Amino acid sequence: MNAVFHHVARATSDAADIPNIPTDQWISRAVDYERAGDLPAARRNALRSIGINARNITSLMLLARVELALGRASRAVAPLKRAARLRPVFAIRLIYARCLRKVGQITEAQTELDAAVADMPQTAATYTVLGLTFENIHEPAQAAVFYRRGLAIVPDDGVICHRLGRLLNEAGFVEEGCALLERAQASHPASSDLHLDHSVSLANMGRFHEALDAIDHAVGIDPDNYRARHNRGHILLNLNRSHEAVVEFDRVLQVRPEFAQSRFSRACALLKTGAYEDGWQEYEWRWKDCQTMPANLPGLPWQGESLAGRSLLLFTEQGFGDSLQFIRFAPELAARGAQVTVLAPPSLARLIGAVDGVRAVISDPPPHDAFAFHCPLASLPYRLGVTLRSVPAAPYLTVAPALADEGASAVRALFPAELDRPEPVVGLVWSGAPRPFQISANLIDRRRSMQVAELAPLASLPGVRFVSFQFGAARQEVHDSKLPIIDVMQGVSDFADTAARLLAVDLLIAVDTSIVHLAGGLGAPVWTLSRFDGCWRWLEERADTPWYPSMTLIRQPRPGDWAATIAVARDKLEIWRDEWLAARNADARKEGIQDMEKR
Repeated sequence: MNAVFHHVARATSDAADIPNIPTDQWISRAVDYERAGDLPAARRNALRSIGINARNITSLMLLARVELALGRASRAVAPLKRAARLRPVFAIRLIYARCLRKVGQITEAQTELDAAVADMPQTAATYTVLGLTFENIHEPAQAAVFYRRGLAIVPDDGVICHRLGRLLNEAGFVEEGCALLERAQASHPASSDLHLDHSVSLANMGRFHEALDAIDHAVGIDPDNYRARHNRGHILLNLNRSHEAVVEFDRVLQVRPEFAQSRFSRACALLKTGAYEDGWQEYEWRWKDCQTMPANLPGLPWQGESLAGRSLLLFTEQGFGDSLQFIRFAPELAARGAQVTVLAPPSLARLIGAVDGVRAVISDPPPHDAFAFHCPLASLPYRLGVTLRSVPAAPYLTVAPALADEGASAVRALFPAELDRPEPVVGLVWSGAPRPFQISANLIDRRRSMQVAELAPLASLPGVRFVSFQFGAARQEVHDSKLPIIDVMQGVSDFADTAARLLAVDLLIAVDTSIVHLAGGLGAPVWTLSRFDGCWRWLEERADTPWYPSMTLIRQPRPGDWAATIAVARDKLEIWRDEWLAARNADARKEGIQDMEKR
């Protein structure tokens, strides 16, 4: 809110109704104390100036600003209300409305804001200024409201189309945003930033080839636009042209070496090419780009020091799949003498607790002095110097025998009348986990997921029993469909339960979500249906992965083309089914011969 106050300070520089030197002196002292960080002294001097002249707008706004800085929004309401009534200009009323919202008076805040807007000229230019104002104070939803009002007056205003299109794209409404950006190009064809934003919206929809054309146009207009260069690298990464992407990111970093977005994107490009040594180091830039290090972690950050006899807290930091992938390094840490504890959500606790080298799993942050070191799971490859050839590939996740028996019983119970017929059981997962409050991750989830109906060509293959391991909201789709897929997740409470049932099926076919890491970590056969712009961990143009020897990758041949991907999977599954039956029959014949010999 300070940015708004500075805006108001300019608008109210002549606000004192009567020249009053003592008042000005108190204000000057209050400002000096505020700049020095002595907010209580600033407050006392602001109150003294108001005591001399209670109608001095500058004093009232200063007092409100100090109260807000002290975290006492409720005490800022009164001086802001008085200032808004004495000088009902938009900027002051905006601050008053935001303060009302801060203390929970939502209706009153909206009423004040609506009244302030009503007093302004109802023109497209006014709504543009209002939209820009709310963008600058990080209220994009309110900014969008005013931009829409402006477009209602001038439907093809290029500036408004551009601003609103970008906001909608950032909010995840990429189709509408893209349409507005294309409208804006009619009046602003030479705007590098406009073509940049258009390329972002196209990429968010998975239209990567069109996005590359758009960003090339932006770079052609302004070759020095480093954000356009960065976005070009990111699009090349999505097009699986990672070596070219690294070159583009390097160009950005020559002029902006601290640009965290390019650093982290460069890391993903390097990892996707298999250049792990440089890639892991750059991957640490995620903390300055897209992730926040948890506060108050116990102990020191582990930088590779000796762990002999030392306690180490590992903590999960990304999705479930990332945690399952990187927990494989716990045995090596234990071999170095570390006493390893993992801070993880309850749904992972039982499974991770059974990994070799893990002494304990906790779900609540420990006391500050409880550990010598801490380390995020995804930083372990960097700290341990992991290369493409040294990835620990042996299965590392296990299930207790009793739990495995329970899982097998749960799966067998789904086919009580068909147990004598030798048919393989194949698990299916078609959707990841939507993340509506993480726009970028949510857009990726939309590209990696499909509807259960798209699995129909696969699920119609005869001689195979299909079960669903789908979780979350998409789980209901299988109950609403008419596909021969049975839900196997009833009664599952965590990943250990899921693992037990997964071991009871013959194959898992799933989109790129946490369960493929679970299957891979167990050493269970899994086919991963990867979106075209696949994750860095799957490298490029490979059907296998060093992370999981039991995994086969089936990649989209074109962005969004699940039909072709499922067709490939069906052909492979038909061959796999016949081989499974042949092996089963061969085993049966061998057992029969052995029985005859025993007789």
